[in-house]
Amino acid sequence: MENTFFTSDDAVVTLKTEADKEKVLEFIAKDEWYTPYIWECFAKEIANAPLFFEQYKEQFETELPNGLKCNVPALDNSNEELMETAKDTGLMLGFPANGGIVVKPTRYTAFTSICQRAGISGSTISNMDEKPLISVLPTMEKAQWLSRGFSLHKADCKILYRDGKVSSMLSKEYEILPANETIPRFERKLREDHPDLTFSSGMFSHEYLLHESQKLNDAIPSDQRATLISVDGMAYSLLMIPASPLVGAVGDAFGQAGAGLALLGGAIMLSGVALLGKKPQRS
Repeated sequence: MENTFFTSDDAVVTLKTEADKEKVLEFIAKDEWYTPYIWECFAKEIANAPLFFEQYKEQFETELPNGLKCNVPALDNSNEELMETAKDTGLMLGFPANGGIVVKPTRYTAFTSICQRAGISGSTISNMDEKPLISVLPTMEKAQWLSRGFSLHKADCKILYRDGKVSSMLSKEYEILPANETIPRFERKLREDHPDLTFSSGMFSHEYLLHESQKLNDAIPSDQRATLISVDGMAYSLLMIPASPLVGAVGDAFGQAGAGLALLGGAIMLSGVALLGKKPQRS
């Protein structure tokens, strides 16, 4: 069984100390990235039937889209983790890795990017719940649609495997910017001008890593410090609410994570300039 970091796929971890942040960065450092061709990948249904989960706990046979069959390595996931996937996306993703074929469960964060790599979109593939005007496409058929879509695409992709599941299936243009490398570099650079920089708090989930505030005590006069730190923390938090999904949307539109991060960085820089440029109100 894998040593998972989160209690569930939609869990959010609150970071209260520097040690908490370091644990998150150590966890992110364990990310595994795979770069197969899209046409080499395939989707498989995982039925919501716990009695059949045991078949995945040892080497098991799977059928490839071309009709050939092969044995794939056992899964380390618990029944609870497999149940979560079965109830959510209902899909596992197969792809070449480590000299063979692997089949891994997916989490909800991967579904949209999986559909994008297959070139399939719309309510038919994305609908997960019965509605008055549209029924749910059976998961087995979704897997077949996705596999057929994969087979038509010749480009390679970037698959993120994290914490026992596939978290995303990104385009070849996506730039991998590991937080365990970029955050320490960013902090070292800031400390060149702000030696008193300290971690305040943050939040981490399968969708985002958020530093809610950093205290720049040496840059703020003592008579303004409490007010500006409070305003800065609130502004940064409010900025990140719309910015987090915006970064992903921009990155996907341009095919690069850097595009979204550049936009976010510019917005944060402008907000910082505005805050530090504030004049104290005299009573």
